Amino acid sequence: MASTDARPVPIKNTAYRVVFPIFDADGDLVTGATGLDSEVSKDQGAFADCTNEATEIATSSGMYYLDLTSTEMNADCVAVIVKTATSGAKTTPLVMYPQETGDIKVDTQSYGGTAGTFASGRPEVNTTHVGGTSQTGRDLGASVLLSSGTGAGQLDFTSGVVKANVTQFGGSAGTFSGGVPSVDAIKLGGSTTAGTRMGQFMAAVRRITVDNATFTPTTTAVETSATVDEESAYLNQAIFFEATGITRIVTTYAFTNSKVKLTFAALPSAPSNGAAIQILGKFGNS
Repeated sequence: MASTDARPVPIKNTAYRVVFPIFDADGDLVTGATGLDSEVSKDQGAFADCTNEATEIATSSGMYYLDLTSTEMNADCVAVIVKTATSGAKTTPLVMYPQETGDIKVDTQSYGGTAGTFASGRPEVNTTHVGGTSQTGRDLGASVLLSSGTGAGQLDFTSGVVKANVTQFGGSAGTFSGGVPSVDAIKLGGSTTAGTRMGQFMAAVRRITVDNATFTPTTTAVETSATVDEESAYLNQAIFFEATGITRIVTTYAFTNSKVKLTFAALPSAPSNGAAIQILGKFGNS
């Protein structure tokens, strides 16, 4: 029991120090009261001796205190009488109603002396600090101001662009090569059939390059890196020049200098050595 047990409002089932005077018949304070006998009644039960006894506050003050235990305070109504053997002194009565959750309902109207603003029973709060740190509307509003960092729970970004390290797609670990994800497209335009056909088409695409070792490329003919003589694989086939995005139909096929030579309608300019050519298949004038 200590002086810290004294509080403005007694709390149920919590030790409490109560301070009180002892008066005589004339209303004067009684100092040095003798034969003190403090008794407690809980919820109108029979009075019983208190665990502790009343003590006068020094020196010869006529003011006394009594330390009530948590057990003695475990009631909705606690009544105490302090008797004394001092001639002429009156018994001091004390009545307390220890507070518990729900006992006191508060209708808050002001904060810091200023009338509050409320909506449907909720206060409208203007938050200016969080964790002791000053905040602005931008910090907490729709446009949150983030601080870049690489630690736990932080984002690494520059000029508003987050540097993300994607490791999964749809909850499954992705496959990557040189920072590029390996994509398996199973649909085109929402069609699985179209996706399947595109996969078959791409699997059939052949890729060769322009070779100028024994023939200088022109706007209408090139020798290629293909070294197998198979006319049907090239004649009347559509070829696509990757560098320029131009497509032509092979009109003449030859196997010279142990290389496949292709002739086609004129290009805007002659392809460069090593330029990639895709053999797309027969269409157009095939």
